[in-house]
Amino acid sequence: MGTTDTPDTPTQATRSLATDLVLGMSAATGRGTQFPAGFLTPQTGKGRYCCLEGSLGTLSSLGTSAVATANATYVSPVIIRHPMLITGIGFLNGATAATDRLIYGLYAAAGGAPLVTTTTASNGTLAVNANVFQEIAFASTYQITTLGLYWIGWQANGTTTTRRSIAAATWIDVWTLSAGTAGSAGVMATITAPTSFTADTGPIGYVYGV
Repeated sequence: MGTTDTPDTPTQATRSLATDLVLGMSAATGRGTQFPAGFLTPQTGKGRYCCLEGSLGTLSSLGTSAVATANATYVSPVIIRHPMLITGIGFLNGATAATDRLIYGLYAAAGGAPLVTTTTASNGTLAVNANVFQEIAFASTYQITTLGLYWIGWQANGTTTTRRSIAAATWIDVWTLSAGTAGSAGVMATITAPTSFTADTGPIGYVYGV
């Protein structure tokens, strides 16, 4: 900081990153502070971010009730627009929700291994209630500081439980994997980020938090 309380560096000519630091003043202490640029977005607002926007209509007829490959991970995109503490994911069960156990996960835009998952103990949480959103909390909460694209993943350890999947490319901002990414019991797959849409693969769901 210069002697006139202006930055010493020239005006930045490139787009700011979420990892850039912004100068500020702490209301609690009255002292100068700095914080990540990603926190500039208001931290109040929508508590859920869904892979589909707008009216979803009747849940029991939304999308396709799709049969899964056991232990395969299916993903859909969500755009998270403000910093939030993610506590879990809700996915829309299909016409059958029984017997199998579910694991949900959150992935970064680049794909790779999940950032956080719901419990993997006993191969996950028992699927219950057809044609409703089944919310499952993460094993630990996850703080979103970088805004933008994330992937939400769904996995069942059997083929009895179906998921309601996105049936047609009627949303221009949706990408899905062409098929589920093979995994193993109790472990969510490492994924390659999708770059196109395939009908009846991506699960319909949302992240939720505070």
